[in-house]
Amino acid sequence: MTVAAANLQHIRDFLLEHDERAGEIEDGITPPAARSRRSRRASATTRLFLRDRRN
Repeated sequence: MTVAAANLQHIRDFLLEHDERAGEIEDGITPPAARSRRSRRASATTRLFLRDRRN
């Protein structure tokens, strides 16, 4: 019961926030652009190996 109540609260909060954002967009207030996230090209082990090799 507690988990279900917590889930319903999360859903309610999400929907309220979604409605607020929709109202802001209608009023001409645009949210900031999301930053792009770059994935790492090398694993942590490779980066450490190359760092130690340079030193």
